[in-house]
Formats: sequence, C-alpha cells, structure tokens
Amino acid sequence: MTICEQMIRIDPDSAHYHFCKGQTLTGLQRYREALAAYSKSILLDPQDARAYRMKANVLSVFARFKEALEACEQAIELEATNATAYTVKGGILQKLGHNEEALEACEQALQFNPDDESAYVAKGEALSELGRYEEALVAFKQASRLNPRDPDAYKGKGKVFERLGKSRQARQNYEKARQLNAGENRL
Repeated sequence: MTICEQMIRIDPDSAHYHFCKGQTLTGLQRYREALAAYSKSILLDPQDARAYRMKANVLSVFARFKEALEACEQAIELEATNATAYTVKGGILQKLGHNEEALEACEQALQFNPDDESAYVAKGEALSELGRYEEALVAFKQASRLNPRDPDAYKGKGKVFERLGKSRQARQNYEKARQLNAGENRL
C-alpha cells in the first residue's frame, strides 16, 4: 500500500496510480477506500474502461447494483469487445433479477472469450433462476472444466442438483465447494 501512496504523492494526477491503489485496496477487502480510488482514477482518466469495471465490482459488494450497472455500461461503451465487462454486467443483472438480460450478457461475454469460466458461472446462475436446470448444469460443468478450483461452479451445480431433487449429487458438489473455499482461506 505504501508504494501506491508514495507514487500518488509523486504524481497525484496519475490515473494509473489511483487505479493501482484501488486494486490493492480491493485485494485487502477495503472496499470503501477502493471505491474512492477507482472514482479518482475515472475522474483523472474517464476513458479507462478497467476503472469502470472495477468500480462496478466494488459497487456490487455494497449491493449498489444500479450504480454498478451504470459503471459497467460505461466500461462496455469504452471497450465493446471486452468479455470481462459483459461477465460483470451479467452478474449484476442476475442480482437485479433480470435473468434473461443476464443470460444475454453472458452469451456476449462468451462470444468474445469462450474460455471465460466466470461467464459460465454467471450464465449457469441465470439459467438456474429461469428454471432451465439442465442448461444450467451444462454451464456450471463447463466452468468447472475450465477452472476445477472455482468453488462457485460446484456451488452452482449443488443448487441445481438440489432443485432437481438429486440430493446425493447436491451434497457432493456443496462439499467440493466447501473444500475449495477452505483451501482459499488457508492461503
């Protein structure tokens, strides 16, 4: 953190340094401060799509989904082919209960990056909420193939299996998600 602050003292008008500070604070889960850093970065460079994407992520932590969606839309306006921006948008729309739109955003993300496991997780969540369980399972399975260490893919599969009345498979996937989460906490 001190390096970011030192660089900002040297060049307080550097959007890049404020963005780096935001990333560091996000990693430390100091989200209020991170939001301020991303906002400052955007003020200094309103063309930096990364700062809008990260701001959208942080706003989502605070359940400020409408603001997060606005930030995400700005990122997409600046980088129309950025898969990550569409994945973030899909997640936000899903949290707002706009599952059809979330699904469209995830499909867009996968057009730009067919190996985006986060997009498959968000797609699976949207499909699950739409009651399209078999399709949701396919999406979650693809996510876990792309990243076997992603607990969200297994948690998603667990929820779908539970909704399908397949309690044994649900328990297995929930247990795998729990193990992966526990492994992350040990790092």
